[in-house]
Amino acid sequence: MSDVRIADYKDRSGMIDLLYMMHHENGVAPLSASKMLDALDRGLARDKSIIGVIENDGIIKASIGLFAHSWWYSDEYHLEDFWNFVHPEYRKSTHAKNLLKFARKAADDLGVQLLIGILSSERTAAKVHLYEKIFGPSVGAGFVYPHPRATDKEVA
Repeated sequence: MSDVRIADYKDRSGMIDLLYMMHHENGVAPLSASKMLDALDRGLARDKSIIGVIENDGIIKASIGLFAHSWWYSDEYHLEDFWNFVHPEYRKSTHAKNLLKFARKAADDLGVQLLIGILSSERTAAKVHLYEKIFGPSVGAGFVYPHPRATDKEVA
């Protein structure tokens, strides 16, 4: 986890590139660049949020964005991941595991729950296995209907 640090404004340009890449790979709805930038800027300002990055020589290799929210039925706050992404060129590394440990430590340090998940149809079982190693058994499952990557023929 030592290679994960808290992002700052000098990371903004590299983060924008990474978030566009993440949306292209995993987005389930059309991108609103202004909403993406608002979330990024909120995270960089540490406005009820924290962004972890793995960076080397100005290249953002991976990032996780954690934002504080209250449950809809409670005044209790939790951390929620808005993104957790490793650049494809750096996936044969421990970056994903280190980002997850960073998120767990952030929640522990704040004394709040962490709501974190996987929204991907690529290598999902392997990702679930990694998350379970870090956090324990999953609670529930997620679905998007209609499937964002489905063709018209598959949905019909």
